[in-house]
Amino acid sequence: MNISNILNFLGAALLDPTILTVQFWFIYMIVGVYIISPVISTWVTAATKREISYFLVIWLFLLTLNMTNINFLLVDYLKFFTGFIGYFILGYYLDITRNKYLMSPKFGLLIFLIGAVMTMVGFITTSYIDGANNYLFIKLGDLTLNAALEATGLFIILKNIDYKKLFKKYEPTITKHITTLSIYSYGIYLANILLINIFYTHGFNINISPFIMVPIFTIITITVLLLILKVFERIPILRKMTGVR
Repeated sequence: MNISNILNFLGAALLDPTILTVQFWFIYMIVGVYIISPVISTWVTAATKREISYFLVIWLFLLTLNMTNINFLLVDYLKFFTGFIGYFILGYYLDITRNKYLMSPKFGLLIFLIGAVMTMVGFITTSYIDGANNYLFIKLGDLTLNAALEATGLFIILKNIDYKKLFKKYEPTITKHITTLSIYSYGIYLANILLINIFYTHGFNINISPFIMVPIFTIITITVLLLILKVFERIPILRKMTGVR
């Protein structure tokens, strides 16, 4: 590989980071949200809950429509209601709204499970009908109704759970670990596929049930990357690569 090829590859990667790994779509999505956030923040601060609800209802409807093959021309002219900005506004709405449902971890769990079941049943059913993997319910970017339900449920659970009651005397330790994981989460997200590929390349591919394998891989991957990122953080020249401020 000569210098010209390297420069061409780096240029292409700058324009489309997903050529490095598909997960990197998240980078430019975050950049886009941050660019528009001053405008959106001004609107949601001034808007009433009814107006925010109006936006979210249309957003969820369009997410549902996005999962069909219906060619509805109107959707092309409603693009300002679509996309990742909906999650941004949804998070704000869930944070400021106070009612017995949105403050109940049990309700959050119910919503999460509905979304998860939709994902599993939808994937299995559509794949069976097509005779091949169908990714209608697990689209890149999670712009589907089932993904929105899962995100909503998880947000409600984590926001309203009583950690002291749940973990009792272990609450300070658990909270400390959760905070640490949160700090390094962006770096873990960006690097996890690299570590997983290394595992598979070197034969770390045990033929067991995914229900067992996925949790094992998750724990190992997070633990290893957390240790690596902590080491990187102590080295000034590598600190910026960790995603930690």
